Formats: sequence, structure tokens, C-alpha cells
Amino acid sequence: MNKLNNILIILTIISTYLFLFLDNYYGIDRILLCIVIIPILLVPKIARKLFKIKISNGLELVYIVFIILTMLLGSIMGFFSIISWYDSFTHFLSGIFTFVMGIFFLVWLREHDDKKILFSCLFAMMFSFMIALMWECVEFTIDNVMGTDTQKVLTTGVDDTMKDMICAIMGSLLVMITYIWAYSVKGNNFWKMMVNSTK
Repeated sequence: MNKLNNILIILTIISTYLFLFLDNYYGIDRILLCIVIIPILLVPKIARKLFKIKISNGLELVYIVFIILTMLLGSIMGFFSIISWYDSFTHFLSGIFTFVMGIFFLVWLREHDDKKILFSCLFAMMFSFMIALMWECVEFTIDNVMGTDTQKVLTTGVDDTMKDMICAIMGSLLVMITYIWAYSVKGNNFWKMMVNSTK
């Protein structure tokens, strides 16, 4: 799994810069994304080395795939503009990913308890909501500083922002259901294995 993660990182970096080289026009925003995608991809490895945080290879794989879908395909290669539903799809995935991150954050803090599923769900949901809100704040700030319109305020008002938040919430709710099911159905060890791999 670790080799697969490394291969994905290398392929992402190569494809990013090939696309940059072959494209005739690149805005400053996409050039900046090409620069920052490398350290962002390496966040799990940096966290392991500097902060001694135990991150499972599976969780790292999910993280890398999410960065590929959002930054590489969505922003750099323009899928957000080309495919009408792609933005909603990635925000839905972000709700799933941030809920999972919330659970693993609890594990890292040694506060995760198999007998306190309700608390874990509430914490992970609030963690997911916080990340969704912070992301919208980041987009708002970028739009005002760089004069862009990532939130589509000029065309939809607050509709796009609210749609993004709702998609993230739906993703969080979906994965929360699987989390509760995993701990209530006898013999289902998928979530348990993921949690234990990070302890």
C-alpha cells in the first residue's frame, strides 16, 4: 500500500507539470496550485516524521486520491468548469473524508471509545462541519483578494455556497451511518480495523 501511495504521488506530480508545460495559458491561481500540490500531497508523510503521528496507509491513500480528484483534476485540469456536477461530487466526498478524519483525530487524542459511538459521531460530524465552513471562508477570502469568483457569488448569490455545505453534510451523514452500522452489526470489522490500524 505504501508503494502505491508513493506511485500515486509521483504520477500526480508528473501529470501536473506536464499539463502545465503543454497548456498554452495558465492563470496565476492554477500556477500557485501547481506549486503547493507537492507539499499538500506529502502532509501525511510529514506528519509521520515530524509529529510521530501514526497514519494508516489506507487513510493516506484516501487522502491522496481526494487531493487528486479536487486539486489535480478539479482545479488544475479544469474539471470544475468542464463538468457541471463535479464540484458537488467533490464536496460530497469531502464530507465523507472529513468525517473519517474526525474519527481518527479522536483516536489520535486517545478519546475514541467503542462504547461511546454517539459521542464519536457527534464529534466527527462537528469536525466535518467545521472543515466545510472553513473551506468556504478560504474561498471567500481568495475571491476578495484575487478578484476571482470561485463561490459563484456573481451568478448564484449564496446558492453555490449553501449547495457545497449541504453536499458535505450529506457525505458526512452517509459515512456516519456506515460507522454506526459497523459497530452495531456483529462480524463487521471494516471500521474497527481502520481505527485499530491507527492506534
